[in-house]
Amino acid sequence: MNMARGDVEQTWPQLIVADESGVAIEGVSKSVSQVNALEKVLNLPCGTHKIIRPDATIITSCAVVDPDPDPTPDPIPDPIPDPDPCNPDGSENCGENPVPVPDPTESVAYTQKNLAGCIDTLGAAGGWCKMEVSVDDPSISSVYPAKLARHYGRQGSTLNAWCGAAFDEADKVLYFTCGGHADYPGNEVYSFNLMAGKWERLTNPSPLDYVTYNGPIKTRYIWTPDLRKVPSASHTYDGLVYRPDTGTILYTMRRPSNGARVTTGEDDTSPLFVLSVAEPQVYEFNPSKVDTRNGLAPLSWRLLGGAPFSYLKATMLPDASVLVDSKTRLYRVTFPDNVFSYSELARHADYGDGNMIYDPSRDLAWIVSRHDVRSINPVTGAKVHGFLIEPSLSGKSLALDADNNIVMWDGCTKVSTYNPETDELTTQDWGLSGPAKCLSSGRIYSKWVHLGDNVFAGVRNEDQPVWIYKHGQAPALPVGQVVNTPSTELFHASFDTDDWFLDFQKSGNDGPQTRLDGSRYLNDASIVSEGCVAGGCLKIDFQSLECCGIAIHYDIPGEQQNAIVEYWLKLAPNFRSEIYDDTGIRSGSGGKLPGLADISQYPLDQCGNGGASADGIECWSARTKFGNCNGAPSCTGTNKTRIGAYIYSAENQNITGDVGYFDGDSTSTGYLNRGIGTHGQLEPDRWYKIKIQVAMNTPDVHDGVYRAWIDDVLAYDKTDMLWRYSGHENLHVSTFWMNAMFGGSGVGPLEDTYIMIDELRIFGED
Repeated sequence: MNMARGDVEQTWPQLIVADESGVAIEGVSKSVSQVNALEKVLNLPCGTHKIIRPDATIITSCAVVDPDPDPTPDPIPDPIPDPDPCNPDGSENCGENPVPVPDPTESVAYTQKNLAGCIDTLGAAGGWCKMEVSVDDPSISSVYPAKLARHYGRQGSTLNAWCGAAFDEADKVLYFTCGGHADYPGNEVYSFNLMAGKWERLTNPSPLDYVTYNGPIKTRYIWTPDLRKVPSASHTYDGLVYRPDTGTILYTMRRPSNGARVTTGEDDTSPLFVLSVAEPQVYEFNPSKVDTRNGLAPLSWRLLGGAPFSYLKATMLPDASVLVDSKTRLYRVTFPDNVFSYSELARHADYGDGNMIYDPSRDLAWIVSRHDVRSINPVTGAKVHGFLIEPSLSGKSLALDADNNIVMWDGCTKVSTYNPETDELTTQDWGLSGPAKCLSSGRIYSKWVHLGDNVFAGVRNEDQPVWIYKHGQAPALPVGQVVNTPSTELFHASFDTDDWFLDFQKSGNDGPQTRLDGSRYLNDASIVSEGCVAGGCLKIDFQSLECCGIAIHYDIPGEQQNAIVEYWLKLAPNFRSEIYDDTGIRSGSGGKLPGLADISQYPLDQCGNGGASADGIECWSARTKFGNCNGAPSCTGTNKTRIGAYIYSAENQNITGDVGYFDGDSTSTGYLNRGIGTHGQLEPDRWYKIKIQVAMNTPDVHDGVYRAWIDDVLAYDKTDMLWRYSGHENLHVSTFWMNAMFGGSGVGPLEDTYIMIDELRIFGED
């Protein structure tokens, strides 16, 4: 109840939104999140207002979008000829592009090395090569358009969010369009021509001039493009499919972006209302700039119809039909007489999101999902192969190599190869010889493709180049460090008195040092004397449908390289991890509990929490996650709560943390492995002793440590963490983050509940 956003504990309450003359709009001081909301509600374009600090300095004219965007971007001119085109017959040099050639409208950009240049560089030894435009704009960001009115979020969501790609295998071109939810509403389409090393923005984003509602419940009306003609940005997962028979792209819009809220009274009776989106809508796009394809004019869209597709995994089949894996159902999509049609093929368990490819040599469809890799008969849907995988590969990517092996990339330094004939799975970790400072967490999907001759292309996010990989032998990784258990007690909080908070502060190390004084940060925390481990204990309340209980910090003395936090935890008898929005509709499960961190910039510049990634340079964080037993067979059907690691680190650099539960079930995410046994499954109304260790890594070396014990029994052990990079040895275990919340933001438990914490201790090496 105390924070403006669930996972973004902003603490700048004195930002003022003012007009150009400096007069406060609405006369109210705002926090960062309130500024964002006010700009959306009042539709304040950039350049029409100021955001002023308490010292009267101006931060920017817009909190969440680029300053001074052009509301009507110039049309894209005819393309500039490739500076070093690759002839199909190979008669011309297809190596280095001399220099990147910018387009005046920034709709075209070239990488410094094209595909042939990378293949020449890799030679027979194989390994990795990057196709990069520049250091500052390595890939798609080099051709971003200006944001339009009502646009919010990061354009990088086109690659970073739950987004795949469509691949034209014949011409070696990848196509991208994505966004959705609270990520980005622009529906522009991009291409990357691997042969020429050419990024191009094919279309500009459509104006958000119409109204629809987000999902089947008519409670939130949003601004959208004309959905009868073009789609809104949406998470595509693995559902962006190139049709070789027509040269067009299929796109499924699950839900339109929901950030541009309507506040002017329009609803489904308004003349601006378009298209009920109670179910996903399927569109077709012609990516050609000159040719009409399948009856579609160049660079135009067509709405095909609705379909019950969700969290798609899709692949083309030889008969020009499309196989779609949608949560618990398998569908076949056909186009009789060029009419979109689908039929249910089979039903199965919900394996989570992932990637699907067709294997012509075996006439099978291969699927990687959250928990396993499996193959299915594309006619019947029957399972043929299946094996469990570690979370670093879960839901990531699949491709077939020249020898018909299954090759998976984790989005970072690991490439795994599975031979179905021998049932062997091998993994190579390329370490610093691969895509260093990369993102290993999720969302690769169809952005990993085989180009022929055991050469692959992989795309991860806007901050990375396009990576070219060729099979080879990875060098040996450095030997890890020896990590001891620190035993010097640095801090002890017994929670016996009402002034317990005097040792804590509002933000992390090096942030504002304002001490707590009974402010709103403590409204839901109180000292109680009954039912404690010893003496008094801390009770943290959660109100019904409200997210947040507490978010404060203790600065750990010294520059600890290895530290342990230990505390006792009890969940209320009615504690359940399910979360509900402010209307009482269930919207998921889970939240956060205390942990260790170094988030030195927080909250002035978000880093390592609240939708802002860690980077191995400025920050990392390792709070504790709680969730329900869905996907965990060992506790399904019980009232237990699972807990585990919730980590932002240099390994994932994601807008959300990765999860490693403290049990042996296979529902961890990203690069985090499974836990041990069932110790991390907590019953309500019982005290548990929680102990967590973090040891920093040797810079650039995967030898950091994250361990957890429940009641002094080891429940989680990972000894190859990458917390920091070289040159940033300043990162250390700097803060204990006393955080307890449901979500996320805008959610909470169905009924009032609480947790209790007692006997907090922190140990270091000095």
